[in-house]
Amino acid sequence: MIEINNELSDGSEYGSLKTLTVLTFIGSGIGVISSVYNYFTGAKGIVKMEELRNAPNYEQMPDFVKKMSDDNAINLLRAIEANKLPIFFINTLGCLLCIYGAIEMRKLKMTGFYTYCLGSILPQIGMVLFVGMGFFSGYASYFGIVISLVFMLLYFFNRKHLVAE
Repeated sequence: MIEINNELSDGSEYGSLKTLTVLTFIGSGIGVISSVYNYFTGAKGIVKMEELRNAPNYEQMPDFVKKMSDDNAINLLRAIEANKLPIFFINTLGCLLCIYGAIEMRKLKMTGFYTYCLGSILPQIGMVLFVGMGFFSGYASYFGIVISLVFMLLYFFNRKHLVAE
């Protein structure tokens, strides 16, 4: 016999969407904290990098350490420090937009997806505007872009659960 199940859904079919939003809350929270930390400690990083360059054993250090502390890296840090206030606001705004977008997607609203995408892209655009293309000289920038793209794709594939208003 065929039984008809009239029970209300517990929402388990949205499990991957809920997991993504929880990961977004965690990642964006870390992003806000790191924006605040970088705002207050950016100058210390430049000083430490210059101390490393002037160390007596600098020539014996591995090549990857030398590359991380070359003139381009120091100039990049100086550009970030010179523009730290707008970079702080853009990064924090991007993280807050991601959080808001995730909240909206938990409510199954399609506008949350678009808000999340805007929040993911905004910090990269801001860094290019205020720092220049030198922003793409390190692996950390590529890591952030890849993570953003992966999450946007995962949310994109979960759009079937979202409702346009």
